[in-house]
Amino acid sequence: MPSRMSLKFVILSLGLVLLTGSVLAQSVQITPLLSSQDCRDLEYINNTMFGALATGGLAVWDPSDPSTFDRWTMTDGLTSNRLMDLTWTGRHLWVATDGGGLTRIELTESGPVYRQFAS
Repeated sequence: MPSRMSLKFVILSLGLVLLTGSVLAQSVQITPLLSSQDCRDLEYINNTMFGALATGGLAVWDPSDPSTFDRWTMTDGLTSNRLMDLTWTGRHLWVATDGGGLTRIELTESGPVYRQFAS
């Protein structure tokens, strides 16, 4: 019987973890991506996962290679590190914050371009 791989992201009290393993197997490998972070929303865009963190900005990674994990914060261009929600319009990733307004991110080949809409 052929083995099928699957990726599952699970938000647990210990943080966001990546579960990998065969769908037909009894064993699963757990890779912690974030510890003690509240992930409020996830968006999967062009083979990249984006996670809105309650107090840590925006987590960004390639699900097929969790070692690519990165974090975008106010230093990079977000209006706040306290994120509430994410929305993908097909052109922009909109990031809603808790009290800091909105950030519109254009995902370009040379990197993200931020536009702030602060309250």
